[in-house]
Amino acid sequence: MPLRLSLLLSCSLLLSCVDDSVSLFVQGVILPDIDEDGCTFEAGGGTLLSPGVADVETDLVLSDNVNYRVVLSVGNQLQRRAVSGRAETNGVQIQRVEVTLRDLGGVPLALGGLPNPFSVPATGFIPPAADLNSPSFGPVSAVVIPSRYATEIADTFTRDASGELVPFTLIVGIKLFGETQGDISIELEEWDWPVSICGGCLFACAAPGTDPVGVCNPGQDDLAVLPSGSLGCP
Repeated sequence: MPLRLSLLLSCSLLLSCVDDSVSLFVQGVILPDIDEDGCTFEAGGGTLLSPGVADVETDLVLSDNVNYRVVLSVGNQLQRRAVSGRAETNGVQIQRVEVTLRDLGGVPLALGGLPNPFSVPATGFIPPAADLNSPSFGPVSAVVIPSRYATEIADTFTRDASGELVPFTLIVGIKLFGETQGDISIELEEWDWPVSICGGCLFACAAPGTDPVGVCNPGQDDLAVLPSGSLGCP
């Protein structure tokens, strides 16, 4: 408790808090639940995905490359203050994400002049913790491989003798920036997320007499089985 109080006091005096990965932390990437009502992402109690898979040639099926979006489960250990008429100050709104795409050796990828690292907008609110022993969780959504980056990866990296993109793994470095309800800036340390890159691997055509299979985000993390007559399907 004294450590948390001193952290809050120093942040209040300086009006900023840098690399605060103790009060807030990334738990992982949420795997969506799919039902007849659509896709839901449960922070804190949902299933976490590892690793990710990004198809950088979705234009072969969807006429364009798609954005690779993650929904992070982010924990908040700052304690709730809104008791006895006090205003709440410890909820956190995430506003943007700084992304760095690296190879397995930690070197940022050269992507045809595209900036790397780069910043993208993020959306997500993490409420304050209700007690000392249980952090609160909230979902944070951000595009970490924009479509133009996917296109550049598809155009740049190695292909085999048949022209197929050779699969490889990159590391997506994710750094969150936000602000508490008390106007204190929050900056988390970078969190690394491995993503397997492939070309045209996450789409298949339904066999005769079988049903298509939809996914929450075509072109990422799960195989979509397309109906007959779709682009690329007889």
